[in-house]
Amino acid sequence: LVGTAEYVPKNGGESTTVATVVTMVHGARDTYSIVLNQASRFLEWTAAEPELAKIPIVAPSPLGVMPLPDEIAPALAEALEFAQLLGTRTADLHKALAKSSQERMRPQVFDTHARRSMYQALRSEMRATINAMRSPEVKEVLQDVMTPAEAAHVGRAVIERAAQLLPARIDGRRIRVHGDLHLGQILARAGEITFIDFEGEPARPLGERSIKRTPLVDVAGMIRSFDYAANEAVALAFSRGMGDADRLREWATAFGDWCAQRYTLAYIDQMAGSGLIPSTPEHLKLLLDVAVLQKAAYEVRYEIGHRLARVGIPLRGLQRLIG
Repeated sequence: LVGTAEYVPKNGGESTTVATVVTMVHGARDTYSIVLNQASRFLEWTAAEPELAKIPIVAPSPLGVMPLPDEIAPALAEALEFAQLLGTRTADLHKALAKSSQERMRPQVFDTHARRSMYQALRSEMRATINAMRSPEVKEVLQDVMTPAEAAHVGRAVIERAAQLLPARIDGRRIRVHGDLHLGQILARAGEITFIDFEGEPARPLGERSIKRTPLVDVAGMIRSFDYAANEAVALAFSRGMGDADRLREWATAFGDWCAQRYTLAYIDQMAGSGLIPSTPEHLKLLLDVAVLQKAAYEVRYEIGHRLARVGIPLRGLQRLIG
């Protein structure tokens, strides 16, 4: 950080930062392009290995302990090492954000109000998403992805999962988070990681972006971003006539899921002892599930409004998340 420009009210109220100046990171690449390249090379490898057709394609959940199959371990080694670095650095970011002594940055308990707010936010997000999917234009695009009945089932299942927050007694903290963390918001250079663009999700009101939330919302954004990079690699591979689209998509899903698992487990390890995330595996999984579901629901509405042809990516993600 080089400096900031702040607005100071004449009545002596709290000042607001309106602009920041940061040092330019020379020679860095955004990590989305790095992971996209890794996914593309992985798909090229799977297309060139006929023996892979004989083995089942398996993929873990973000917090799963499934061992990596020996057949694909060498081809995924570089991508998983990079995902692990990103997970570790994300945890370092959250711990740094939680250290501030300023009132607007100070961590708060993840209490009953926080659980209810998170549930209400996902319920509202999912209902708005289902409504957005009812337009004739969207239905036409979705006919090969999800039927209206399936969409309604997804909506109910998502809300039911979120409702499990209400009776739970979850520890951890709410902090100021990045708010729109994904692979495109991270720069990498020679093993150094730099996080950029802390203004939050652009479609949300400014007041909402500054609300303190569980740091797992940033983890959810990264999990979804691995899925996006993997799906874009499918489109690139298929455009070059490389193999069967369905099989490529299955391998791409596996790539994204293995990267998300390595990223998440590295993050959890680095956060040990911080008190910022739930201490029990059950509550950790619940909170992360809800965060990922909310992010995917937001992505569906975003794609409907901006890139309708890509709406199938988050929709398929939602289907997989609810089983």
